[in-house]
Amino acid sequence: MTSISTWRSLRSSGLRITHVFLTHFHADFIAGHLELRDRTGATICLGRRAVAEYDFMPVGDGSVVSLGAVRIEVMKRRGTQSNPFRW
Repeated sequence: MTSISTWRSLRSSGLRITHVFLTHFHADFIAGHLELRDRTGATICLGRRAVAEYDFMPVGDGSVVSLGAVRIEVMKRRGTQSNPFRW
């Protein structure tokens, strides 16, 4: 399922995308995050040290993103990626 078909499915269910969390920030695939942002106005979240050619919300270990009654806490994990977080 592509990011756009996911968005259409959620929209038809009355849900909306407000944030996109990239857990694998790499140039070896197409994530669809920019398309989702453009269609929905969603905020893209990346690790604090990430460098991107677009606006994003920098998050790091202990950051909390609130989505209504849901809280997403960022937890640093060991790894080799430049965006070493789990959500």
